[in-house]
Amino acid sequence: PADGDSDDWFELYNAGSASVDLTGFRLAGSVAATSGYTIPGGYTIGAGSFKLIWADSETGQNGAGRDLHVDFKLSGAGDAIGLYAPDGTLVDGVVFGGQLTDVGEGRWPNGVGEIYQMPIPTPAASNRLLRIEEFRRATPNTSTIMWSTRAGRQYRLYYTDSLTNSVWTRTTNDDFKATGNTFSTNIDLSMPDGARFYKIRQLLD
Repeated sequence: PADGDSDDWFELYNAGSASVDLTGFRLAGSVAATSGYTIPGGYTIGAGSFKLIWADSETGQNGAGRDLHVDFKLSGAGDAIGLYAPDGTLVDGVVFGGQLTDVGEGRWPNGVGEIYQMPIPTPAASNRLLRIEEFRRATPNTSTIMWSTRAGRQYRLYYTDSLTNSVWTRTTNDDFKATGNTFSTNIDLSMPDGARFYKIRQLLD
């Protein structure tokens, strides 16, 4: 947030075709709460847009047009978040387990899908999975693989010739360091007859 603290955050997503006025809605650290933080006037979510919420108990930073700060914090060991309409109806809620450093969780697709770990945080923007963006033949003996990345993070590429094999082999001893939103490399296709499977791992700091 503006104060430079490393606080927990979550976001609300409006999948509708019209802007939503959040005045009077409540946010709570529970999906069965009878109380919670009532959102003041001046906060809306545009159609297809996101609202960033800081769970830092620093509501004094609130103001029209800014990010929203609520009066509770979240536990890294697992917690819950509930959104309630002004009449007390539960609009949406999530319960989550222990968290990893700099790895978020969110729905994919936005707002409607299953909840996945997301090693590429996208506050106030569309959720992104670590996924294959492109896989194509480059030469008769190589293919190019490109995947989504987080700039500054390192990745490893592994392969196996059988999914029943619990041991995966690194394609190279060197890690790949991303400088942008995607990274690509070539892989060798000169292999024994049959299938080959690949997986990508983002390394933690």
